[in-house]
Amino acid sequence: MPSLDLYKTLGVETSATAGQIRTAFRRLVKLHHPDVTMHQGDGEPNQSDRLKEIGDAYKILGNPEKRREYDRQNGGVLAFLSGSAVAREWADMFGSLQPTVLHSNNGEVDLDISLTHEISLEIADSGGVEEIVSYGKTIRVNIPAGTREGDNIRLKKMGYHGGPFTKRGDLTLTVKFKPHETFSVVGDDLHAELLIPKEIARRGGKIGIPTLSGTRTIELPPDSKNGTMRFPGCGLQKKNGDGERGALVFKISIC
Repeated sequence: MPSLDLYKTLGVETSATAGQIRTAFRRLVKLHHPDVTMHQGDGEPNQSDRLKEIGDAYKILGNPEKRREYDRQNGGVLAFLSGSAVAREWADMFGSLQPTVLHSNNGEVDLDISLTHEISLEIADSGGVEEIVSYGKTIRVNIPAGTREGDNIRLKKMGYHGGPFTKRGDLTLTVKFKPHETFSVVGDDLHAELLIPKEIARRGGKIGIPTLSGTRTIELPPDSKNGTMRFPGCGLQKKNGDGERGALVFKISIC
């Protein structure tokens, strides 16, 4: 059974530097390479498994961010699930999905998945259905109208199932807004810059302004100056569910 003490796998202390970990990895790869072991008359059929174990350990301990996360986990669930598919999949998928054990009851481990999902401002404003892929499974997620960046959407029993002795965890999506070509978000308000040619600013008249739902025509007063133009009720839908909206705020730049 492969060891899930990754430091032990590489033969280093938990306080080892990045350089010491790299050196240990290279030494072990050379030591367990099939050409070397067969030459010494000590070749075993499981040498490739040993090399994979060493490589998997280095993928995590050789990456500062993944190493910090491994240290933070402190071996709790990994010791319980030693040698399981959970640990192997964690090593393979660490970059995009970060399984986190929240608690353990009566010997059962709840293994939850947390991931970040980007949505457009249009979906955040009006709501809609998004599709995500978790462990090869496509899941349709309802995004409520008025969703904000940083909101968490929890999907019960959509997390990882580690085996017969574990209870399926939950999947938690943390919402992030996709960059928008026009607007930035401040609370419930949408902010943008509006460039107005000098001649139009001087004489005034009808101009088009962008909104999330398309272009809207307004009447620009004559002799308009640099400043701020605010349109209440034209921003993002608020989270209270009664249809109230923030403001649409333009920084006016006469050019």
